[in-house]
Amino acid sequence: MRLFAIINLKNSGFSVRIKVSIFLILSFILFFFEGLQELEAKQGPRLLRQRKAFTTFKEALAQSEKLERLSLNGWNLNEIPRNISLFSKLRFLDLSNNSLTDLPHELSQLKELETLIISGNDLQEIPDAVLGLPKLKQLIISENKVYYLPENIIKLQTLEQFDISKNKITNLPEKFGLLKNLQHLDLSENEIVLFPPQLFKLRGLITLNLSKNKLYELPYKISIFQNLESLNLSSNTLSSLPKQIGSLSNLRELDVSNCGLHKLPNEVCNLAQLEKLYIGFNTISKLPDNFSNLNMLRKIDLSGNRAGYFPRQLTEMINLKTLIMNSCNVRALPTEIINMQSLEYMTLHDNRLNAFPLPICSLKSLRILDISNNNIKNIPDEIGNAKSLYSLNISYNKLTTLPTSMNKLEKLTIILAVYNKIEKLPIDFTNFPSLKSLFLADNPIADEERSKIKQQLPTTRITF
Repeated sequence: MRLFAIINLKNSGFSVRIKVSIFLILSFILFFFEGLQELEAKQGPRLLRQRKAFTTFKEALAQSEKLERLSLNGWNLNEIPRNISLFSKLRFLDLSNNSLTDLPHELSQLKELETLIISGNDLQEIPDAVLGLPKLKQLIISENKVYYLPENIIKLQTLEQFDISKNKITNLPEKFGLLKNLQHLDLSENEIVLFPPQLFKLRGLITLNLSKNKLYELPYKISIFQNLESLNLSSNTLSSLPKQIGSLSNLRELDVSNCGLHKLPNEVCNLAQLEKLYIGFNTISKLPDNFSNLNMLRKIDLSGNRAGYFPRQLTEMINLKTLIMNSCNVRALPTEIINMQSLEYMTLHDNRLNAFPLPICSLKSLRILDISNNNIKNIPDEIGNAKSLYSLNISYNKLTTLPTSMNKLEKLTIILAVYNKIEKLPIDFTNFPSLKSLFLADNPIADEERSKIKQQLPTTRITF
């Protein structure tokens, strides 16, 4: 066991949505880049020099009067030592991933504590000691067994972020709305059936996560949250959205994936600040006519809506950077996608494309393309025009070879072409200084051809 004292680390609260499958490696690459950029923006180069490790609690106690950050994460503790109160200057305390059922009263003596993380324990209620912390701003109590919140939770008047996800909450106490400083609330993965009316008093909410509950309706009063920037309602049983959702003038991220939605209200197009929209795994057959009014939209995920066609409204969204349309039953792409010159990431995995869409080759900003698990038989020579292409996933198709023109792609670093019908590569498939990895597993390539390919690409790691 090791005890970590962490010095001067600001909590970022950053999260990344990741969907992983054995043949969607490029999806991981996208989220890695996005996460890295966000991490650098929020924490900078301090990340690697913020920890000091102790081997014993006694050793940590020797510096208790100086430490501001302390982590006992993953110690398999059944209880917290009562002399935790000696860490009088503590501002950050992580007690997550233990076996705690309660916290000692002495914890309330940590008068400077601003962040408390007690996720991944066996708590059935919020300990009284927590309610006595006068400066607490962030409380994370996810992944416990909490069934209810006490009425006196309103003592935490300084609370700005509250995460009680992955518990057994069915409703909120009547006075919950009196937590006037609350800005970030995560109630995901609980047992909530009705949208808690107490929330309507929290006019300052910036992020609200109610995903993976049992909500069947979103009230019209949702428009009251004029400061809301992120709303996650995914994995509920909503059949529709109220038109008032279009009144959330500051909303930047909306997730209503896997909700059983048949359509989006036209008023969604009024969300002028919307940057990210997740509407995957519904039964949406078409987008609103004025969808292209969402000028700020940078990312959209339509996966799992098996309408069978590519919405033409998307081709008018010239600022879109990320397009995810996996499992949409798409057979072809319109030529108008050539207008989407800001597009950097496109994934069309698991569709019904019989040919490689030629307009994709003209997307000058495209860096990551996943067009795996289709019925594509060849890659056109025009692929050499996609000058920014960094990663290409063409696995699970019916390819017999790769075009020589790929060696014009000076930034191409990784090619995934597993589960095709490739027997050999062209003789001129050489001069690939940027290509670091080529995945050719589960192709009918003879041993002799494998040796030739290795000679053609001596600096590339090849997996057969």
